[in-house]
Amino acid sequence: MLVYRLCKEEEVKEILKSKKFKNVGKCFKINDRNNTHKYIENRKYLHFFDQIVNLFHFDTCQEYYICTYDIPNELLAKYKGIGYYLDCFNCRTHEQVVEYAIPSNYMSFDYLLKVEEIWEDMDVDDYLYHNMDKKLITIYEKERSEEKKKGRLVLIRKKK
Repeated sequence: MLVYRLCKEEEVKEILKSKKFKNVGKCFKINDRNNTHKYIENRKYLHFFDQIVNLFHFDTCQEYYICTYDIPNELLAKYKGIGYYLDCFNCRTHEQVVEYAIPSNYMSFDYLLKVEEIWEDMDVDDYLYHNMDKKLITIYEKERSEEKKKGRLVLIRKKK
């Protein structure tokens, strides 16, 4: 199933360089006010959304990247939970959002389909009115052919 993650440049560089996830992610403590996940102490997790619009619960500015993954349904089902976020449309109420908190060591580079750099700050209106493509630059895209499953670097561009 396709899922989405908002991440910083350091994470993207580490994943593309090492093709591993052991050095990315963050340790969390159980906090029923933030979400329903049952974290294990000292284990790093990565969070994903099944709808790209949910990335707009965060600041989607030029310092971030949107990563698209295709993670097996069995793995997602095991780590599915609910996160409580400020509504990204009116910013007045909280809403329950499906999210997945997967231990970093369960991730495979093969799951990563695409990495897009946010080149210009975006908000939920850009998503609604289909302006996202104008504000994103693809820096990695997995090869689609059977012979080349490793992926390829499409574009590397330094920010001004």
